[in-house]
Amino acid sequence: MKTNHVLCPIDGSEASARALRVAADAAATLNTPLRVLSAVEDPHEVGERRAQTEFVVAGLDHAIDIEIDVTPAPHAPKAIVAFAGDDALVVMATTTRPHVLAGYLGSATEHVIRALHRPVVTVGPRCESSLGGVAGVVVPCDGSEFSEQALPIAKAWADRLGVEMTVVSVLEEAAAAAGSGETNYVHNLAAQYDAQWDVLHGSDPARAIADYAGDQLIVMTSHGRSGFSRLRLGSVATETTRWAGAPVIIINPAKPDLSVDVTEVEQREPAAT
Repeated sequence: MKTNHVLCPIDGSEASARALRVAADAAATLNTPLRVLSAVEDPHEVGERRAQTEFVVAGLDHAIDIEIDVTPAPHAPKAIVAFAGDDALVVMATTTRPHVLAGYLGSATEHVIRALHRPVVTVGPRCESSLGGVAGVVVPCDGSEFSEQALPIAKAWADRLGVEMTVVSVLEEAAAAAGSGETNYVHNLAAQYDAQWDVLHGSDPARAIADYAGDQLIVMTSHGRSGFSRLRLGSVATETTRWAGAPVIIINPAKPDLSVDVTEVEQREPAAT
């Protein structure tokens, strides 16, 4: 599947607009157009929302092609999935709260990730870095095949951004004394991707990952085994976005091979500067 455009859903709120800068960076990095989508329940609100969206988009300082779509839609997440199709990289903000009455925040982000089975860039409430300013790429793995499907995608982003990739795993404090099995596991994975590695410790995996990553991009799956991660939507992946200081790419694997997306990323020529 190709990444032919970046799609950024916003709902008129300042919270959702936080994703625009990251989306613009993604479009410039991938040399693709940026499509800004805003859905309204009442068709009579289309004109007002379009004017509002155009004003916000005008503040972007990227030299990229931008298209604005304002559409009546009773269910915003379904509209996002429909507009994304099979060739968009979705970049969206989230409050990480499980229920929000309006817009594309919280549970709506989870709906999009579940439906697309493609990497989705999430921008949490503490995100201060954009893609152009990340210092590295961190990919958490837990021993499951699901978590390891993030590795080729993380490597492609690291190469594209010109930064190092680090593979990490998180151990509960009680498990840390069990032996070197986790160290060998992470070290072997990192060796396959010419990456750095580390084993983190803590009772809160999401906080441990976010604190370790700092201003580095995090790439992780939304499923994993029980124990360290329980990387399910609404669990560690969402909580990591909540604490992360940089964007978090979340993947809900549906097929054995998701690397086709990032192959397209790697083959694109850099955007002109």
